[in-house]
Amino acid sequence: ARPRGRAKTFVDEIKSLIERRFPDARFTVTRAPDTRRGVAIWTYTSADYEDVTDVVAERQFEIMLEEDVFIYVIPMPLEAHPN
Repeated sequence: ARPRGRAKTFVDEIKSLIERRFPDARFTVTRAPDTRRGVAIWTYTSADYEDVTDVVAERQFEIMLEEDVFIYVIPMPLEAHPN
């Protein structure tokens, strides 16, 4: 299921933060694998895992606490993107 409403807005915001720093980023958005409430953003880029999470960690936490929307960014190597 695709995110809707507020969740979609926050997913788009997180993706934008990543794209600004890593223009080669590609995404696949799914329901989080371990929860019905969460959204997973599979993020494929040439950057290191830590570099991607550093860009979004603070905003992810704010969205979770203030909006009760759970967004999980899962960095993956660019070559793993399902073309």
